[in-house]
Amino acid sequence: MHDAATGGEGNGKSDALPSKPKVYVIDDDPSVRKAVSQFLTSMGMDVKSFGAAEDFQAQLPNLAAGSLIVDMQLPGISGLELLRQMVRGGIRWPAVVISGSHEGNEEAVLAELGRDRYLRKPFAPAALLRALHCQGPGQGQGSGPA
Repeated sequence: MHDAATGGEGNGKSDALPSKPKVYVIDDDPSVRKAVSQFLTSMGMDVKSFGAAEDFQAQLPNLAAGSLIVDMQLPGISGLELLRQMVRGGIRWPAVVISGSHEGNEEAVLAELGRDRYLRKPFAPAALLRALHCQGPGQGQGSGPA
């Protein structure tokens, strides 16, 4: 039997390789999804991307806990509303909100999410890594669906 927590067989041996950090990229811009996914994969992370919050929600029951990188202004359910719905459902995964908007509503997002969890596009890859790493190991509170 495969042990998803260790990435190896469920035999209890400690020589199994640790699993890669899981990161879910949710952005409606295919070029952003591709660039962020490729960068994080090159940094040794296990990345899965989605073009809409609804696509992510449909797969959520099948996903292992991880960190989110979510666009604030998605069509349909916004990134911020997605995070609020997850919290209401008892799922508190670490998240970095990204946005190409310069409309001045960033302060509300910063107050709700914390200063280090918001990045304005375009952002430097190092800034994304800092935002992800400031949140701990990437497994968050409330692991959610298994």
